[in-house]
Amino acid sequence: MKNMTKTACIIGSGIGGMAVAIRLAAKGYKVKVFEKNDMPGGRISQAEENGFRFDTGPTKLYMPEMLDELFVLHNKNPRNYFNYHRAESSGLYFFPDGTQINAWCNAEKLADEISNKTSVPKHKVYQYLHKCQKLWELASPLFLYSPLYLCKNFLKAPCRKALLQFYRLDIFTSLDKRNRKLFLDSKVVEIFNSAASSFGNNPYKSVATIKYVSHLNYNLGVYHVQNGMYSIVKALYDLAIEAGVTFYFDSPITRVFQSNKRIVSINTATNAYFADLLVIDTDVVHFYRDLMQDKKMAKKAMKKKLTSSAIIFYWGLSKKIEGLNFYNIIVSGDSKKQFDTLFKNKAIDSDPSIYINDISGLSGNNNPEGYQYLQVMVSVPAKHGHNWKKVTEEIKNIVLSKIEKTFGENISKNILFEQVATPLTYTNIYNTHNGSLFGQAINSFRSFFTKHPNFISRETENLYFTGSSVHPGGGIHHCLASAKIIATEAN
Repeated sequence: MKNMTKTACIIGSGIGGMAVAIRLAAKGYKVKVFEKNDMPGGRISQAEENGFRFDTGPTKLYMPEMLDELFVLHNKNPRNYFNYHRAESSGLYFFPDGTQINAWCNAEKLADEISNKTSVPKHKVYQYLHKCQKLWELASPLFLYSPLYLCKNFLKAPCRKALLQFYRLDIFTSLDKRNRKLFLDSKVVEIFNSAASSFGNNPYKSVATIKYVSHLNYNLGVYHVQNGMYSIVKALYDLAIEAGVTFYFDSPITRVFQSNKRIVSINTATNAYFADLLVIDTDVVHFYRDLMQDKKMAKKAMKKKLTSSAIIFYWGLSKKIEGLNFYNIIVSGDSKKQFDTLFKNKAIDSDPSIYINDISGLSGNNNPEGYQYLQVMVSVPAKHGHNWKKVTEEIKNIVLSKIEKTFGENISKNILFEQVATPLTYTNIYNTHNGSLFGQAINSFRSFFTKHPNFISRETENLYFTGSSVHPGGGIHHCLASAKIIATEAN
């Protein structure tokens, strides 16, 4: 029987926070969500001006069935709230020598494409993707769906299997070294190195275990959301409201108070709130440093190596660039130098890879017809020491130059709409530490186990964590997984 007496407060209304709210409501909790901004969604937001509209935040959706599960919990049909379809391609790669390789979300088509454009035979691609699938099946119960810091979970069959087959997790080399040994072709290596780089990690440092992301990209597939990614937020918000969740917008939390291993209250500028359970869906550094004023835990969290940040341009163009796919990557001429500059030197590379998301053909985006809508991203260090206004101008010039070189189009005079996000945007609006997009980097096998846990009951009995800066990490599917872990473990 549901216990309607327990209450839960959630700080932050990102995907993880809303998923926890929906799951706890299904368990009978009375749930309150506090959001510092004026709308839900966290980093999945919107940029709007003069009739132009862009979704901000993630551009790829993996495993949409994890979203559907939230609606089924409340006996709702998810298709009455939002819709999605499988993308044909995970990215069109433009290499400096003029080669174009389409990374199809289909193993057979991808193998054909690579064998036709490079020296790598089909069977090598099939073998690689099969190994990625087996790695995912072995590792995901351990690294995605389990709280790694509970000994009892290692006794469960899926986790025991992963530990007994430890040698199959490919933990003793980097992703780049593994890919170079297998393929001997730099273009193919670049494509499969994106398993790390697309989540803000350094493929030259990231452990090869992370190659399971290639299974998500090319076997399970990437999904487009009808009406754009923000429709996910709208759908979850509507479901949460129907489930009885209460939202407080424009309500930043100023302090969190703990006594005798329990959170006793959370404070806004005007009120104090009390709950049986508190969930944090904000960056852990911000939580410990600013809300708890716990210098020891803040310092510990700040020592973790971070994923990259980004400068993102949202452009509405009066003239279309021909030849773009939905996802596009203009590849750096020197990938190793790019990542060394980014992660080792914490500097801005002069020849970065450029990620272009062309949403012009997305169904239901309701933007004015006849224009092109681009989300253009360049990875930059997660750091606050730069003059980001100056850097943004430098990056813009680099981007415009590389687009002109690649497509023969000078688009500078065709930009009718422009909004820009920098590391300061992510810090000021979303409280991320140094503007990191995905929190702690995966630069070693140990880092899988050292992400901030979803709860630390030995220190605080009723405190839980979800979102990009905690286990299992950034990305919609990871945030949904952390929400499920919390709902499973919460009393």
